[in-house]
Amino acid sequence: MLHSGIHDGPERRIDTREVWVQAVDLDNGGSFNDFPPELLDALLDDVLAGWDRRWKAGESIAGFVLVPSDRTRTFTVGPQEAPLITLQGTAAQLAAWAMGRPHRSVSTIERGNVPLPRTWI
Repeated sequence: MLHSGIHDGPERRIDTREVWVQAVDLDNGGSFNDFPPELLDALLDDVLAGWDRRWKAGESIAGFVLVPSDRTRTFTVGPQEAPLITLQGTAAQLAAWAMGRPHRSVSTIERGNVPLPRTWI
């Protein structure tokens, strides 16, 4: 299990996931492709859990099924009775898309345009 943070006290928290994402944001050559697989899965779980909380609180959000080509599982969020948008790509590219970062090779099963993701926090 991936350790999600280091705690120096209640007022300070350094989250491993944030450090990795911020390293990509520095634009010095790192990418989501460099992330350990466990980290990518944790990021996708976190982002979709945030969207799910917002949907359950009454916010109107699109439902998604994320199908990573390099995983045996899928990630789903949204109202099951509504049409879900199915996106495919590697876990790294889907995580980048879900977090609003530049991504390549994410496509829809429906062959339409890849929608913009919701803000995740």
